[in-house]
Amino acid sequence: MRICFICGSLEPGKDGVGDYTRRLAGELIRLGHQARMVGLNDSSTAERIEEIQSTHGLEVPVLRLPRSQGWAERTAQARAWVEAFGPDWISLQFVPFGFHHRGLVAALTKSLRTILSHRPLHIMFHEMWVGMERGAPLKNRLWGLGQRTLVLRLVRRLEPAVVHTNTPVYRNFLRSHGIDARLLPLFGTIPIAERPDDYWLWPALTAAGCPVRDETRDGLALVVFFGALYPEWQPEPLLTMLQRSAAKQGRRVGLVFLGRLGRTGELRCRELGRHYGDTLSLAVLGEQTPERISRALRNMDLGVTSSPWQLLGKSSAASVMLEHGLPVIVTRDDVSYPGFDRDPPVSDPLLHRLDAMLEAKLAGGLDKRPPASTLPLVAQTMLADLAAKTASRPT
Repeated sequence: MRICFICGSLEPGKDGVGDYTRRLAGELIRLGHQARMVGLNDSSTAERIEEIQSTHGLEVPVLRLPRSQGWAERTAQARAWVEAFGPDWISLQFVPFGFHHRGLVAALTKSLRTILSHRPLHIMFHEMWVGMERGAPLKNRLWGLGQRTLVLRLVRRLEPAVVHTNTPVYRNFLRSHGIDARLLPLFGTIPIAERPDDYWLWPALTAAGCPVRDETRDGLALVVFFGALYPEWQPEPLLTMLQRSAAKQGRRVGLVFLGRLGRTGELRCRELGRHYGDTLSLAVLGEQTPERISRALRNMDLGVTSSPWQLLGKSSAASVMLEHGLPVIVTRDDVSYPGFDRDPPVSDPLLHRLDAMLEAKLAGGLDKRPPASTLPLVAQTMLADLAAKTASRPT
């Protein structure tokens, strides 16, 4: 099968959906298929780029078209590139803000109608529209109404043959609008390192304020926050629970912040250092190479996500920690959706909610499991759904 992926930006390490798409395309190539990628609205380049991008030793041909170019010019270049490849499927990896700074995708619809020609379309909805949750501000609800109108128009006019999304909430919203969406779980965007070597980690933690030596490692409970630290996240009662349970085991808590925090996250880390610096160790390691991130995660005891429970299915950071075998504590359950929040977002025994039972679980120790990537299963599921639709189409 020949598949051409279309997303917004494709600068490695700078766009979550782009990183996801690159790994998925690489896995399809590993399975014997052909794949290419188009960054149709790339914010990280000022000129057209044709290049080969690598993912886990696999090479993916890429076309990147700058956001600063007009839509007509980008559309013409993308169509010519797609026609030269001759894909069996076009796969749109959709997030509204990837194609317009306000998430308004009218121009995308027109562009895709030209690029598609007669080819079948697959859409993966990574995000939908703003203002969907209960209690959303009026501004967001009005903004989301405009986004939703254009998203539904896109689906109606392009008539995708297969639609996927990553959370039951999004699937149910799409189905309520007559769109037959299926779940396609998220996989982690960080390949799993073969060994949990600590040749760089212990010195880095020590230099960042969390001293680690061979003789102290057993006395340190390493808790990792990977990825964004959202402003809505609150440290209590989690940090008190962690400290009390660690003390019962004769250990001290070491908080490790790994990945791109952003300015808000950096400010929160400084606040945490001021409030908890006397009772626990805190280290900000920041952005690292994928291999270093993987090696670090394999040395952690547990992870924490600041994503809300109902949206865990779209959290790449949570997926990465779960694939690395870490128990993950979900501290937020403050987002809900009218009529569409009945189903659990992710089913995994490594997920633990911040509830009355958590401290007892922590004191007893949370089990880990051997690391394992879910990417092969996700790729095979996507291929099976596309193949089934291809087989059912009239010849």
